[in-house]
Order: sequence, then C-alpha cells, then structure tokens
Amino acid sequence: MLETIQTIKLESSEISALISLSSTSESDSLLSDVFVKQVANMTVASESTDAMLNSLNSIQSDYQMREAMTALAKSSTHERHLVDLVKLAQNEIQSDYELATLLLQIIDDNEISQALQEQVYTAANSIDSDYERSRVLNRLIDIVISQ
Repeated sequence: MLETIQTIKLESSEISALISLSSTSESDSLLSDVFVKQVANMTVASESTDAMLNSLNSIQSDYQMREAMTALAKSSTHERHLVDLVKLAQNEIQSDYELATLLLQIIDDNEISQALQEQVYTAANSIDSDYERSRVLNRLIDIVISQ
C-alpha cells in the first residue's frame, strides 16, 4: 500500500484525509511512512504542510517523529513552515540525539534565515546533552559565519 501511495500525486485535501486516517493507527511507523513516502515526491503545498504539522504530534516515537519531520523539512519551501517545524520538534522530541540530528539536517539542507536561525538556536539550547547541543550550535555558527 505504501508503495502505491508513493507513486500517486495527491491533492491537499487528499493528503489531509490520508494523514487523518493514518493518525488513527496505533503504529507510529505507519504514520511516519505516510509522511516520508508521500512527501518525498512533491513540494508540499502550504495547506498540506499545515495539515502535516498538525498531525505530527500523534507520533510517539522520537525516531519516527524525526524521520517524518526530516521528510517534511526537505519538501517545505516556506520559511514559516520550517520555523514551525523546529518549534514543534523542540516541544515534541524528547531525545537529545533525535532533536540534534533533525536540527543538523535542517541547518544543512536549508537557507538559514534570521527567523530560522533564532528558532534553531532556541531549540538547540533546550537540549540537555552538552555534546548534542554543541554539535548543533557549532554547525549553526559555521553556517552563519559563512553566509
């Protein structure tokens, strides 16, 4: 079924319905796979991104949450969605490693605007592990200096 989802281009309303249906599942893996496979083939429309962001909090696994958020971040073309995604990650991902890994991916894959830089900085400072926090802050400093 997921391979079929990956090859079909869905409209915003269809994506919202698919996410809604998937979020009723007990499987974090299923919901994460829906995000990853559908999002991988498209640039997500603004209203679809909003629906996806709203559905992400139903994923309990930090790993699956990071996987879904990484796919969404790679497809998002709007700065506001990236900032919202980082805020959501800061609040939802409890694992220092998973949050740091997501933040590093976002830093590496996107143009870092002032608003995104500030949100990544805030999220990085919420990481308890000195090692994981320093990984993110050092990369953020490197990117800001090189801009």
